[in-house]
Amino acid sequence: MEQTPESRPIRSRWADEPGLRERIERFVLGLGERVDTLQDLELSGELKELGALAAECAHEAAALGFDPLQEAALALERACHVGERAAVRAELEALTDVARRVRLGHAGSAY
Repeated sequence: MEQTPESRPIRSRWADEPGLRERIERFVLGLGERVDTLQDLELSGELKELGALAAECAHEAAALGFDPLQEAALALERACHVGERAAVRAELEALTDVARRVRLGHAGSAY
């Protein structure tokens, strides 16, 4: 099956920078747990905390060269600020998919 741009693995634009490899590695390896936390917060309706953690994720993603993840996290943060649960759920699902693609693009993945 041919990959579409929306399904391709995502690599950091800084992946080849020796000074950032370790930070990128830690970030990607912790991404699954981070997404689990975001999902738990959404499920329990804690939108203020969810928005704050999404903003933190966006900041780290930007610093480490994961632009699509930054965009998804910022969209989730905005949705949390508005407070519309359906929009929050949709943005969280989008972020979850982008995070999956980041993990697929990681050098240590089985992809």
